[in-house]
Amino acid sequence: MNSLWPPHYKIRRSKRAKNMSLRIYSGSGLEVVIPDRKRSFDVMAFLNENREWVEKQAAKFQIDLREDNKQCLPSTLELRAINKAIDIIYRPIESSVCVSSKCTKDKIIFYGAITDFSVCVPTITKWLKKQAKIILGNSLNELSTQYHLPFRKLSIRAQKTVWGSCTAKKDIQLNYKILFLPENLARYILIHELCHTVHLNHSISFWKMVACVIPDYRAQVKSLKTADQFIPRWLS
Repeated sequence: MNSLWPPHYKIRRSKRAKNMSLRIYSGSGLEVVIPDRKRSFDVMAFLNENREWVEKQAAKFQIDLREDNKQCLPSTLELRAINKAIDIIYRPIESSVCVSSKCTKDKIIFYGAITDFSVCVPTITKWLKKQAKIILGNSLNELSTQYHLPFRKLSIRAQKTVWGSCTAKKDIQLNYKILFLPENLARYILIHELCHTVHLNHSISFWKMVACVIPDYRAQVKSLKTADQFIPRWLS
């Protein structure tokens, strides 16, 4: 990608960050994350040191760093797990200084001073988690009953590196981003965690149980390695 240098970027301070880092999102472009306690920093020097990575990632996700992407407002959420598209509607109000929203099962509407999509993300994330508790919860209950694999309770999380987990008490945690995955991958993850209610490991016995339900589970495991492609960059 022939991007101009330096690219457009925005700075975000983080209480959790220990070092400076870079993020690229399709919805808001390049972001420089800076530890909250770090008072002295040189963004340009940091960008120059990481120029190869920035341009490689921008090309990978087809993001044009020559443009200010803050006006790039996604119009839909593709929930592949249930084969459904959710409309995102924006209704700017010039006289307003804040942003409000209305959420239904089929759409999310934002009103007010919508100048940067980042102000909409918390609302969408909250809505997705609520939907995940209902949708994934219903699917998990059905599969649990069908295959006689009871669990104790379900919680929805926003894990960065895992799709789900199961405790010794048979409590299952699922990543709300599963909603964006194709139906076969979403089903595999749920079956995977239900099998952990019997085998809390990845032993031969565990995989045999998974195979009884999903004979081609190896293909699902392989597909999950590149499943991030289904997740909107602004949620990463």
